[in-house]
Amino acid sequence: MAKKHALLIGLNEVKAQHYGGWYGTLRYAEAGVKKVNGEIIALRGFNTPHILLQAQATRLNVQNKLNSLANAAFPGDLVVVYYAGHGKQEQDKERLEVDKLDEAWCLYDGLFLDDELWTAWCQFRRGVRILLVSDSCNSGTIGREDESASLENSQVELFSMEKKMQTYINNQSFYDQLMKNTRGARTKPMEASLITLTACKSNQKALENKDLQHSEFSYALLKNWNKGKFVGDYRAFYQAILKDVRTRNPNQTPQIIQYGIPDPQFLDSVPFSA
Repeated sequence: MAKKHALLIGLNEVKAQHYGGWYGTLRYAEAGVKKVNGEIIALRGFNTPHILLQAQATRLNVQNKLNSLANAAFPGDLVVVYYAGHGKQEQDKERLEVDKLDEAWCLYDGLFLDDELWTAWCQFRRGVRILLVSDSCNSGTIGREDESASLENSQVELFSMEKKMQTYINNQSFYDQLMKNTRGARTKPMEASLITLTACKSNQKALENKDLQHSEFSYALLKNWNKGKFVGDYRAFYQAILKDVRTRNPNQTPQIIQYGIPDPQFLDSVPFSA
């Protein structure tokens, strides 16, 4: 019988010492993770989830949990990875050294590069279904790239190009070695089937909404999920989320993309079901 596994990651702040004095403060990322756990994961018969919040969401812990999921998941199983926090996507036209860090999750103690994510997906067996839900800015192509996040329209604390460069400069030897180790990762084939359901396009911001006490995206996701009462497949679920978000914020467009081995039955299935 197919099993369901989950890794839930949420950060309201990062370790400022690593990020050049930037805390990346968010209001609702960690609360959103807890609600996803209570209203989706706990209700849908998942194995005990791995939950990493703030200081627990380190590079090593995320890597170890992804490795554990790859070892535990077999064909037919569903793996859900939910991320709420900061990240970055930025084109550096001057091709500075920091350009190599354009796509990365902002984990508590350091950036988690897009090549590392791709390598993680490639460790999963053929026939495993992976759902990546990413509640953060610039997240449209997070299957291989990444994003950043913000507070609300009037209070935006983005991971700016200046802070990104400072992060690299302060930790240059570490990131140079990391990029060397992951070189060529994107040429590796993915045997699993991956669906990414993300908060916005790659050139957009994913906002938090003070009135909702939520991010726009996670609010729409949980509202339309309605504690398991949603009827429809992933396409219908996406369309419901898209309509909900754009009703309040027309400048934010959630995305759905499939990577890896094509699996039409995955897209046709009820969300969060194996």
